[in-house]
Amino acid sequence: MQTIDISQSVISTKPNTFTFLLRDDTVEVVEDFEKRAIALGHNFSDEMRSQLHLAYQEFMEGLIKVYKDNSDVRNTIIEVVEASVVNKIRNQKIADFISTCDDECVVVTMDPLCNFPDTIPFAVSRLFNSTGSVSTKLTNRPGSVPIFEQIDAIRTASRGKKIILVEDDLFSGSTINRTMALFRGDAANGGEIEIDVAAVFPGIQVITDVPLAFGDEIHVDPVYSVYIPAGCKIDVLVNVGDPRDFLVGGDGLVTEVGRMPYVRPFISPNARASVPHDREIIFSLEVLRLTKRFYSVAEETTGVLWPANICEPAASNGLIHHGFVEQDRTHDTSMTDVIEKIQRHPLLELNNPEPALSDF
Repeated sequence: MQTIDISQSVISTKPNTFTFLLRDDTVEVVEDFEKRAIALGHNFSDEMRSQLHLAYQEFMEGLIKVYKDNSDVRNTIIEVVEASVVNKIRNQKIADFISTCDDECVVVTMDPLCNFPDTIPFAVSRLFNSTGSVSTKLTNRPGSVPIFEQIDAIRTASRGKKIILVEDDLFSGSTINRTMALFRGDAANGGEIEIDVAAVFPGIQVITDVPLAFGDEIHVDPVYSVYIPAGCKIDVLVNVGDPRDFLVGGDGLVTEVGRMPYVRPFISPNARASVPHDREIIFSLEVLRLTKRFYSVAEETTGVLWPANICEPAASNGLIHHGFVEQDRTHDTSMTDVIEKIQRHPLLELNNPEPALSDF
């Protein structure tokens, strides 16, 4: 895998090259699966943890190859951004800012991978319709309390203090601008809420000639800056993603009916990950093959069934919604069987190059 050098703070793009930034979230994914496995009554040894780590790395390496193989005629570069490196640099930036700030600060994180000490989570996501094509508002991240309860907690903790906001990436600016509207008391988004944001620390920021809507008075300091040439469209040159979003049951897009992985028949990988339209099906089939391999290794390593309810809960809900597992059988239906059922879905037939997800 090609990993971004720790000193490479600026990532340049070219009009004739597509860059996909893939965050290495292996440690966090393995920890999440381990916690859910233990909750189901399974033991986890150091050897099991090590083997699962290797299995997820194999999935990620396979994903990179499949992505490049299905990039059509464009020149594609995949850069791996290590979450541990982002946290190390970003944490130092935050600490330096706090040390020079005249006011007392409270750190609020929107990035679930952030490990800065004593942070207040603001667990929000854009909410999409069931096909992942339309997003009209922010919602609380699955498993967290409602947005306005979170905002009340932030407002209580930040009285008389400055807010430092941590984010995984600033891409289109949609999520951060909606967040600022909430924090600034936009009446349409919940009334008079006074939260003073002094700084934003993203892991990755895509920089264009269009400024972010929240203005120049807020200090913005990314770990990695991705520059887009003037006049070029962002989605033509760059995209940012997490491997877990492609792994069925790992995470995925937050929709009205559960989390959906970035593969057909759930979500268009073109819309979410810039995979060419005519390669969506073969890309999805290959990623599903890699996913099945991951769960097969997990079962071989731990010696127990990996059922559908070992997945991220909202991802399990997505599988239930689409009929890939029955609600009362999530505890005894193997994820390898679930993946096989998905692979046989009519929308993945290779003679149907652009199936309508709205029919699913």
